[in-house]
Amino acid sequence: LPENCPWEAGPEDHIQVDLGDPANTADAIEEIKRRLPDGQLHALVNNAAIMERKPALEITPDDWSRVMETNLRGPFFMAQHAAQWMLTTGGGVIVNIADLSALHPWPSYLTHTISKSGVVAMTQTLALALAPSIRAFPNQLPSLLSEEPALLRGVDRNGTRPVYNRLTWNFTTG
Repeated sequence: LPENCPWEAGPEDHIQVDLGDPANTADAIEEIKRRLPDGQLHALVNNAAIMERKPALEITPDDWSRVMETNLRGPFFMAQHAAQWMLTTGGGVIVNIADLSALHPWPSYLTHTISKSGVVAMTQTLALALAPSIRAFPNQLPSLLSEEPALLRGVDRNGTRPVYNRLTWNFTTG
């Protein structure tokens, strides 16, 4: 939440976007451009998710579409719009938030699990496609906390320090 931001930013420095509606991605980028006085976007943190608990055999096409629109399609187009802008101003960093379900499937949350696995694959592919000007990282917080001890330095209870660390890394992953 903006009031808990570790980078001393206020609510005016955050934009909340409903990524379930594809038209919102371009509108969000335009709003960000309007707010940034120097015209540069240095980082994008895509943190989109909806979770719907439903047995696999009861998932409808509408259920599938709603989750994929918000959790996978929306972040892709936010990343695409942001990357296009970043390339005109010298590059930047994109962090896409996934979660442990991408690595260890949650059978009661099938659509969420598949979408977050897609976010990881999308981010790895973007990292390769956009390098070296734009660095892209998937962030699976529970995985980071257990598998990357170096990131534990300064981790707060909201997990924002690992995201901040990813923003400051100066190399490409994929």
